[in-house]
Order: sequence, then C-alpha cells, then structure tokens
Amino acid sequence: MTVFRGQLSEYGSLVPLKLRRQGKAVFSNLYSAQDLKSGKEVIVKVLKSSLSGDEAAEERFLGEAKMELNHPSVVRYLDYGTVPRCFNVSEPVNGITLEGIQSPLFGSRKQFRKKVLTLFIELCNALTYIHQKGIIHCDVKPANLITDKNMERITLIDFGQAFRLKGINYEPPRFSMVYSPPEIILKRYSLYGPASDIYSAGISLYEVLTGSFPFRTCNSMALLNLQLNHPIPANAKIPSQLMQVIHRATYKEPFPKPPQRMKNEEMKEVLAKGISKRYTTAAEFGQDLKNCLLAV
Repeated sequence: MTVFRGQLSEYGSLVPLKLRRQGKAVFSNLYSAQDLKSGKEVIVKVLKSSLSGDEAAEERFLGEAKMELNHPSVVRYLDYGTVPRCFNVSEPVNGITLEGIQSPLFGSRKQFRKKVLTLFIELCNALTYIHQKGIIHCDVKPANLITDKNMERITLIDFGQAFRLKGINYEPPRFSMVYSPPEIILKRYSLYGPASDIYSAGISLYEVLTGSFPFRTCNSMALLNLQLNHPIPANAKIPSQLMQVIHRATYKEPFPKPPQRMKNEEMKEVLAKGISKRYTTAAEFGQDLKNCLLAV
C-alpha cells in the first residue's frame, strides 16, 4: 500500500535530470534521488517555486500522484507532499522514449513494425485501465512512452495533464498541438473522453512508424487548420490495413467555417460528430492493431 509521508526531506542525493522527454519543464524540476528509508532510487518531481501558492497549479501537480494507478504499463507513483513545496515521487522507468526511435536499430522495417504494434497494443491495455478509472491522460505522445532497449515493454508516464471524467478539474495549462485532437485544441472539456487519448495514440503510432509528424509546416495557422480539418496523409511505410486503423483512430470532422466564427453549440456538434467516428474504447483500437500484427 502506498504511504504518503509528505516530507521532501525523506529523499536525499537529488540530482537534476535533463531528459529529452522532459522538454521545456516550465512547471516543475525533475530529479534522480534516493529514498532515505528504503535506499531505493526514485524520481522526484518538484513544482517550481514560482508556482507556489497557485492553488490550481498545486492541485493539478499533486493530482498526478493521488490517482494511485497500478498497472504494469503505467508509471507508479510512490509519494507526494507539500513540504517545503509541492513534490511527487515515482519509480524510475529505465529505457528510451519512442521519440525519434528509428527502425534500423531494430532490424528490418517489418520487424520494427511488429515491435511497434506490440508496444501499442500494450499501450491500449494501459489506456483501457486508466479510462476505466475515469482518467484521460491528455498528453499521449512518443516522449511520454518509454520502452526498454529491446522494445519488449512500454510504460506510459507523465500524468501532469490528466483529466478526470468525474470530480474537480483545473484547466490543463498546456497541450501538445501535433498530438492533440480538435476537442483538446479548442478546449471543449465536456467532450474529453477515451477517444481523445486514442486520437493521440494514433498520431504517435504514425510518427513512430514513419519517423515524421503527419503535418509539417512552419506556419502556425496553417498547422492549426490541418490539425482541425484534414485527415492525416497516407504514408508508404504504413500498410493500407494499418493506415485505415490509424485513420479511424484519428478521425476529425472538418469544420464548415473557422471555429472561432461558429457558435459554441455548432462547434461542439462538429467536434462530437468527429469523435463518434473514432474508436470508442482503447480495447477496440487494440484489437484492430492485433489484427494488423497478424497480417505483418
């Protein structure tokens, strides 16, 4: 059973971590540390001092550990507290992120695809678990997916943006444009659900298999238009059967006019129509990925 001590002084030898997956950590600092009671290595995340006293930021930050998730493919939180300022503690997840991973490191393209599909099937199991607990991750992307050197297991990390389907929610402070579905980009919280994470998982799968984002442009407004209205393009590295699965996972209904010129209910109607055409559960998405794996 998890015991929450609430004292940062229970952890020693804090060494700052500069991980690629941390990106621009504008809300917290990440450290490798030692649990002084057990002697085990842990990861400590500390809310930046500039956010101390910000109730929304503190509640969202502590909420990561309060979820008490227990799944082999989900990061395990061990502790949290507020002294001297908000922090949480998790088990270290050793390995590499799926961000920038390349097929030549793992044999032929076919072998690589099999490994990737196997990992994403397990990711679907993890998403099914958190969704059944009423939690939407809201930040599924390759940088938050860690695998071992042989690509035999996967771990979903960083629940800092997670959304609860029931209970109090504070506005997510950020989102990843490239991986986010239209309902998250447009901040229509009432439409957040399992299909939101499934969308992000589909985009992530596309990127890992192809080595590139679905849409590439330096123009932010053009990217926004592509993200909101256009299906992701087919790619020669992805077989047609699998591409159909990814297209369903990432489906979006095009807007008849710019969303900012639409009434709220009109906008939500378009968004809901798109969501209804995606997979409704991660388990369903995972099953179709299994079918694709059998065809490899």
